[in-house]
Amino acid sequence: MIKFKYSSKIKILDIPNRDPILGDKLVFSLRTGKLIRLSGFYVELLLKNNFIEMPVALIKILIRNELIVPDDENESAELKYKTDLYNQDHKIYNPSGYLKLTDQQILASAQDLKLI
Repeated sequence: MIKFKYSSKIKILDIPNRDPILGDKLVFSLRTGKLIRLSGFYVELLLKNNFIEMPVALIKILIRNELIVPDDENESAELKYKTDLYNQDHKIYNPSGYLKLTDQQILASAQDLKLI
């Protein structure tokens, strides 16, 4: 069975005008550029690598968006590999480009996507 961990390449943002302790959070993958909204409860589970209490459907979403990754994965090496692929073939996304996004840009995207 594969063990997972939360990715070190994520940003967790409070939603403006919401309770920062109890409210939902925006979770942005710096690896894929995907943005999801999670309840504060699930964010806490994510940060504790406690996936047992999460629904299977949520775990699948987290894996697909690379918010959780295999425990033994070297994320820096994986990001470099994907960036090298991008440099060879511009048909795939540039993963290192997401590292430069500011919190304000992420929040603007969340508004565009109607996540907040």
